[in-house]
Amino acid sequence: FISVYISLTLIEILLLVIGKMPLFDAVCHSLSTLSAGGFSTKNNGISAFSSPFIRSVITLFMFFAGTNISLFYFAAKKNFRKITGNKEFMIYIIMTLTFSFLVSALLFRQQGYKEGRPLADGFFQVVSVLSNTGYYTSDFGQWGSFLSVILLLLMIAGGMSSSSGGGLKVIRLL
Repeated sequence: FISVYISLTLIEILLLVIGKMPLFDAVCHSLSTLSAGGFSTKNNGISAFSSPFIRSVITLFMFFAGTNISLFYFAAKKNFRKITGNKEFMIYIIMTLTFSFLVSALLFRQQGYKEGRPLADGFFQVVSVLSNTGYYTSDFGQWGSFLSVILLLLMIAGGMSSSSGGGLKVIRLL
């Protein structure tokens, strides 16, 4: 499991550097993304990096932080049946996609959002609160009470069992 964690960290560092994030920032953000710590080297958090690529990489690795780490081991061993047969993982994916699209659609309806931004912010914030990482790209407190309640419930739900994410865990909800 240590080799899985180290490998994912190194891959994220590499991807962030490819996305033009300075090496120091890439190392710090990678270490705090996979541990679901959410520490940023910038006062503005991830919004300090205007690159959609960097935000996408961090979104993906926050999703990984909320995923059961043994699934990465099974993927490395090419035992995909263990992954696709994992009900908790399927529910985690469904929750992530459903609420990301819901939040994005509700953001799209709000005034003042630029084209493409609701989808990026919706996915980023949903994955951030679901994995309990705590990164942010915008002030979701300004999104209204309905969206705040959705994000609060996702924060309570949390990631999968045996993940670095917090919360009740999807298996308990299942």
